[in-house]
Amino acid sequence: MSVVAKDVFVPEYKALGMLDARGGDKFPGAKTNPNPAYCVPLSALGGHGIGACAVATLRPRSKRRSPRSRSAAPTIPARRCATSRRCSCASARRARKIDAARLVLRNDCLEAQEIANRRQIADVATKLRFKRNLAYAVGIATEAVDMLHAMAGANGIYETYPLERIFRDAHSLAGHISFSFDAQASTWGLAASGGEIVNPTL
Repeated sequence: MSVVAKDVFVPEYKALGMLDARGGDKFPGAKTNPNPAYCVPLSALGGHGIGACAVATLRPRSKRRSPRSRSAAPTIPARRCATSRRCSCASARRARKIDAARLVLRNDCLEAQEIANRRQIADVATKLRFKRNLAYAVGIATEAVDMLHAMAGANGIYETYPLERIFRDAHSLAGHISFSFDAQASTWGLAASGGEIVNPTL
């Protein structure tokens, strides 16, 4: 869905340029928002919140949700799967990917928060590593969704089955350039090998 706003006036004090959101406390809002969380570089960490949604797609939902809800945790609709070695191994592989993705994102956020707490700005190499890790985490989380979708068989394509929504959501999210591992890893690799990075938002 696209939203277009015409003839809308945005006062200058409501605008924040990406150049001012590269980290640190030199942007206007820092005067009224002293919390270090506002000093985290937007271009390097802004996507981590969305990446967390990719990780959360296959994590257990609250027990208070209705089992009939489309957002309920997906399961393979076959009792024999509970005793199937193939299903058990597949479940373990999926869980491994989700746990790994969560840990990668969490580690980045903790490191970025620590840097902000010191009122410092992460260097370009660190910011590019955050962006690379984000793309990697979303990639393996999407792989976990694909594994479950494959195990569901034909059931996974029906709108009445919870996994169909999760599959579409996961791939819609993963299609963003921020989550393209090739795009983010190539930039990180260029910097790691001594290449020049020209990106004013970093």
